[in-house]
Amino acid sequence: MITIWKYKVQSVWTYLEVPVGGKILTRELQNRVPHLWILVDSQAKKEVRVFQTVGTGNPLTPPIGTYIGTWQEDPFVWHLFETVPHA
Repeated sequence: MITIWKYKVQSVWTYLEVPVGGKILTRELQNRVPHLWILVDSQAKKEVRVFQTVGTGNPLTPPIGTYIGTWQEDPFVWHLFETVPHA
């Protein structure tokens, strides 16, 4: 079944079990908490996907992945990247 799942984004590193082929729709704050909404096939096998949150001016831990989005939580600005799982 195709549906949309919501996932809470943790600080710095977020590891999520997401059905294979899940497509990220958006990253937004809900009740002041960052979340991802992902379009998924709920019947698909799951895989671990890894996300890194970094504040403006702070170093990113390689490998730097795909940019997902930016949000502001005064006085901070955060940026979310999807990266590859650590070996």
